[in-house]
Amino acid sequence: MGVDLDQSISPPGPVFDGNVVVGRRHNERQELSTTDDLLRSMDRCGIERALAYHHHAVAFDPNEGNQLLLEMIEDEPRITPQFAVHLSAERDVESFANGVNTAGVRSLRVQPKDHLYPLTPWVIERWAEWLTEQSLA
Repeated sequence: MGVDLDQSISPPGPVFDGNVVVGRRHNERQELSTTDDLLRSMDRCGIERALAYHHHAVAFDPNEGNQLLLEMIEDEPRITPQFAVHLSAERDVESFANGVNTAGVRSLRVQPKDHLYPLTPWVIERWAEWLTEQSLA
């Protein structure tokens, strides 16, 4: 005797997914390797917009990965770019800030556990000042 469950999902309003990773991973098949893949997945799940970062930016090189993200999503209005930054490795806050401002990025991803740095003043103080000035999250 089975139970027939309605497994359809229909959100009650517009959905903004705030944690999307795009790009191919080096060790597994990645479903969201193109913008079209991402948009199809969003449509299937009823997601109107998404905040996305590129896997390469977190796992390998933030500057390269952030550029790959911009190239991948181009001017797709449904996908908002999120730049990754390695707070203890990126020494030139001003240069990074210029790239953020030029791209119109309003959100940054930091991963201290993955990048192995402590959230202490000597690591984050100059970044925190800039983030506060720019009202970035």
